[in-house]
Amino acid sequence: MAKKQVLDVFKRSHSLLNDILKETERLKILNARLPLLLNPEFLSHTQIATLNGTTLVLTADSGLFATRLRYEGQHIIRKCKMIPELCGVTQIEIKVQPKQDIPKPEMPVRYFSPERKAWLSALISDLRNSETTLKK
Repeated sequence: MAKKQVLDVFKRSHSLLNDILKETERLKILNARLPLLLNPEFLSHTQIATLNGTTLVLTADSGLFATRLRYEGQHIIRKCKMIPELCGVTQIEIKVQPKQDIPKPEMPVRYFSPERKAWLSALISDLRNSETTLKK
C-alpha cells in the first residue's frame, strides 16, 4: 500500500491513530514557527513539545539551553502574541530532553570457510606481488 493510501485510511478513521496524526501535523506546523520565536543559537537545541491550552511546552537538549530559554521566557511569550497559532500563549514550560544518539549498526562479522580464506589469501598475495613488480 502506498504511503498516501495509508494516510488516507488514518484520516478517514475516527481512531487514536487519527488523533496522533493530527497532533503530529500540528506540532510540525508549530515547530516551523520556532525561528520566529527564538534566536538562531537556540534552534538546533530546542523544539516545541506541545501546546496545552495557554501553555507552550518547549524541550531543550541540555540544562544550559533550558536555563537560557527560561531567562528569555517573557520575551518568547511576547513574540508568541504575533503568531496566530500561538497568540493565546500566556505561559512557557521548559523541559530538558537530551538528544538521543542513535547507535550505529555494527557491521556483521563475516566468517569464511577455510577454502574461501585460502583463496582470498592467495589473491591478496598475488596483488601484493604484482604491485611490487610494477614498482620495480
